[in-house]
Formats: sequence, structure tokens, C-alpha cells
Amino acid sequence: MDNIIAEKLSSHTAGMTVNPGDNMTFTFSITNKRETDVTLAVTDKIPANTTFVSSENCTVNGDALSWTVT
Repeated sequence: MDNIIAEKLSSHTAGMTVNPGDNMTFTFSITNKRETDVTLAVTDKIPANTTFVSSENCTVNGDALSWTVT
């Protein structure tokens, strides 16, 4: 979408080793540069070989997480 910027950041950078039992945190940022509100459906996959622990206001369906944001 024009004027919508989405970014996903991880607490672990590329090339970093993640050991069994380590926690990883993912942060999503969405910026709306339009002059009006926009409602978006956001979906992300749980990475392979990981276990989902928690999130605020999301729905979990198999290996997919989804949110609706305005």
C-alpha cells in the first residue's frame, strides 16, 4: 500500500546463534503516512523450529499469527 511502511525487527541479528531455550523477541512497526486512518490485517509465520510463547492481541492459527490494526 502506498504510504504504509511496515517493519519487523528481531532481538537476534542475522548470523547470531540461537540456542535451545533462548527467547527471541520480534517487534512489528507500522507507520501510516496517509491523511486518513487505515485498518490493516497483519499476518506473520512462526519461524521453523521455534515455539510461539506469547503476544498481545493476536490470533494463532497453526504456524500463522494475525492481528488487525488501525
